[in-house]
Parts: sequence; structure tokens; C-alpha cells
Amino acid sequence: MVTTEYEVKPESGTGSSDAKPEFDAQSFGILIRRINGDPDLLKMDWREVVRSQFRLSDDQDRSLVDVPYERVREIQACLLDFAEQIRRGATIEGRIVKRPIEEQTPAAVHGIQIELRLPQSAVQPRMLRIAHCDAHCRNWQWNSW
Repeated sequence: MVTTEYEVKPESGTGSSDAKPEFDAQSFGILIRRINGDPDLLKMDWREVVRSQFRLSDDQDRSLVDVPYERVREIQACLLDFAEQIRRGATIEGRIVKRPIEEQTPAAVHGIQIELRLPQSAVQPRMLRIAHCDAHCRNWQWNSW
């Protein structure tokens, strides 16, 4: 199985505009940097973090509402654990990855992957996948893949 990864590199600045950016690799990188600097951001409902950081289309916002309750709780619990690990010296990394061809659909070609990296650890990093998008990365759906 071959996947293509688009590494998300945290940016050093957030820009001068107060307008929320669309979700893309750059804006995702900025959010990852913010979280690594202030893990308390992950105390918020993760869907509110998405809404507060990114300009969403009506369909994207609806996809946040449509995430099943159990999946919302599962993602939130994982993110709260990530926040605690960040306070202890871990970091998170974010990537936009191309899904394996056999898993792709017209609406789900790429996915968002967040990995927890523990300092000086040989333990396999923990990974969380929370969204997917089309081939052009314009139609993000926050109902996990």
C-alpha cells in the first residue's frame, strides 16, 4: 500500500488579517503550532476549535454537526490525552495524507492525520484521523475517515 503524504509545516506567523482562513496545509500548520504552545486549546470541544480557527462552508459546518456522538467523544478523549502529553513534553504533528487508492472515493481522497510524538521514545506514535477531502482539498468533511 502506497500513500502520498503532504507534511504540514507549522508557520512562524499567523498573518495580519483577522479573517479566518480556509482549511489548508498552511492554516492547519498554524493551528498545530498553537496547540503545541497552548495545549489547553484542546480542552474545547474539537468541533469548536475547527469552527474558531477556519472559515467553513455550510456543508463543512454541517459535517461537524453530523459526526456521530460516539465518534465526537472518541476524538475528544484522544485530544485531551494529547494535551496532557504535550504538557509533559510531547508534541503533535499534523499531515494531510493521500488515502490508499482502494479507500478513495470522489469525496474522500485525502485525510487529516494528527500524530503524538513523545520525547526520546521508542514507542510507536499515536495517530488520530479526523477528516477527509476531495482530490483538490477544497471540500473538507469533518466526519472522520
